[in-house]
Amino acid sequence: MRYAAAFLIAGCFFMAGRQVSGKLEMRIAKLEKIYVLLSDIKSRIEFTADCAADIFSSLSESHSYDELAFVKDCALRLSQGESFDSAWKTAVSKKENVSGLKKEDISLLFSFGGGFGTTDTTGQLSNCEIHKKLIEEKIAAAHKDFNMYSRPAKGIGLLAGVAVLILSV
Repeated sequence: MRYAAAFLIAGCFFMAGRQVSGKLEMRIAKLEKIYVLLSDIKSRIEFTADCAADIFSSLSESHSYDELAFVKDCALRLSQGESFDSAWKTAVSKKENVSGLKKEDISLLFSFGGGFGTTDTTGQLSNCEIHKKLIEEKIAAAHKDFNMYSRPAKGIGLLAGVAVLILSV
């Protein structure tokens, strides 16, 4: 019984290290997807001049942004007649819609939504471009964090698990 418990505890430590690494990787993937989202929105503004409801409805229907739950939530709220500002704030405020992102990543999303739809086409394109550059910086920082912390987190989890096994035997 004691050995089984030791193996379970060791497995938990190992899995915790893997989970930390996975979260770092998920942040990179989501930030890269947000960058693509901003590029897509910019293209739609530039070439079709659609309104926010049409843009987000189209984005939601394409299923390209399913891992960014706030896109679908915002589209749903817009289709129910809610204003973009309110729909965006509500969608981005939900923790389950932005899981894996840091507070500063979320604040960038709020910043983008605050400027979206408030100016002419040129202003909208500038808003998208500025936020794309800011997301690029966040992606670079996320890659740096991943390279710095991913392997040590896995190693520490493994070492802690092995230590539990050694101490329990």
